[in-house]
Order: sequence, then C-alpha cells, then structure tokens
Amino acid sequence: MVDDACNKLRGTYLGIVNRGISPLALNPSTSIKVYNSAVIPKALYGCELWTSISADDIIKLERSHRFCLKHIQGLPRNTATNFTLCAIHAVPMETIVDYRKLVFSRTTL
Repeated sequence: MVDDACNKLRGTYLGIVNRGISPLALNPSTSIKVYNSAVIPKALYGCELWTSISADDIIKLERSHRFCLKHIQGLPRNTATNFTLCAIHAVPMETIVDYRKLVFSRTTL
C-alpha cells in the first residue's frame, strides 16, 4: 500500500515532467501547485484509511516526496531536507497524510 503510493508519487511526477511541465520551464511555485493538486492526491488516494502505518513506511513516503521537491527546485540530491521544504513552503509527507486523515474523520462524523 505505501510502496504503491511511493511509486505513484514518483511515477506521476516524472510522467508530468516528461510531458513538458518541467522545472526548467516553470517557476518552482507554479510547479509546486501542480505537484500539490495533481501528484499528491493521486499518490495518496485512500490514505485516510491507512490504519497501521509504520515509521519505515513514513520514511519511504518522505524519500519519494523529497525526491520530487528537490527535482522541482533543481536541487542536488544531497541538499538538506529543511532547506528543500522551507524554500517552497512545503510540508513533510507525514503532515499531509495526517491532515487528510483528520479532514476525512471530521467529514464522516
């Protein structure tokens, strides 16, 4: 389940990049909007129902997320995570998953 999400995250992002919406052609703030509106929802579809997600699963998601964010900004792979997130006002993947779970639980009550 988490491995599928990681593959979808990278695959969807790279698919969009290969079709011409590349970081070289767009401003990073525009690229992050595309990423947040198209890539994240596809990769995390159904994450609201993940009941037992381990720390290893979170690490896998974070690695895929950071890969995409660094690519959007044109940064090398060894760039610090804090800089990568802060430079474009992004949040960690764990926060995104937790937020989606909270919104889902609030709408189902």
